[in-house]
Amino acid sequence: MGLNLSMEKKKIKKFIFNPIYDKLIEEIKNKLKKIKSKEIKNKKYSYIGEIKKNLPNGWGKMICIAPNGQEDETKMGEFKNGKLNGKGYIKFKHDLELVGHFNKDRLYKGRQLHGSRTNKKDKYHFGHEIYFKKNKEDGFANIFKTDPGHSKPTTRYEGNVNNNIDPHGKGIACIYPFNAIAEGEWRWQFAHGECKVQYEDEYYEGIWKYGKLIKLTLEGKWIKNKFQILKDKSNIDKSYVPWIFKYPMGLLWLLTTETGYLDSGSYAEAKRIFNNYESGEW
Repeated sequence: MGLNLSMEKKKIKKFIFNPIYDKLIEEIKNKLKKIKSKEIKNKKYSYIGEIKKNLPNGWGKMICIAPNGQEDETKMGEFKNGKLNGKGYIKFKHDLELVGHFNKDRLYKGRQLHGSRTNKKDKYHFGHEIYFKKNKEDGFANIFKTDPGHSKPTTRYEGNVNNNIDPHGKGIACIYPFNAIAEGEWRWQFAHGECKVQYEDEYYEGIWKYGKLIKLTLEGKWIKNKFQILKDKSNIDKSYVPWIFKYPMGLLWLLTTETGYLDSGSYAEAKRIFNNYESGEW
């Protein structure tokens, strides 16, 4: 067949931290220096900041107390009735921080970061920057991760997500460790619907269900930097499955955004996991 097309290969994107969230942390800290503060101490937290009706209301800083009596995460920002509501920053005792805009302690627009960007002993970090409308259960996310041996994070998924930050809707994923790029419809992290997959010089389009290729509609390849269609709807045998989507030797036989393949050894297990998510049994 060999029809040449001017199709460019996609590249794995470097993740660039949005500087607005670093500036927001400084803004919050500076704001806390200028307010008239009062204190609240109880079994759940110690708080210093603005108070109304004997609850944190306004700008303040809260140190939460764990059930064992030890200090837990620190919350800073705008409070309403004891919960972050507006601009905020949460720093946990371990390497996790949240910064952005909160609604009743839930981060709906901002960054979740695991690991340190400043500590030279811990260059490894991962997380996401999310953009949800207030009180909405789905939104947009850029999920990033730094691979061992690399100093800068890459985008692992960019697109629509659900409340659990699972790829859910349209999006583009980098499937680690194969560096394949998959663009299309996702549901509970599984490719589910129309999807396009690029792996090295190979390219595929088709329909996926529960992460498994159900129907191939196009196969192509870049040969000497020129894209060529090798198979299309007119000459694809219904039983034909490209090697990368074929169990057990295929690299991507079950296509998910978390690891690139589901290490269950069973398509039935993939369906079970998918349907459990669908039914809310988790």
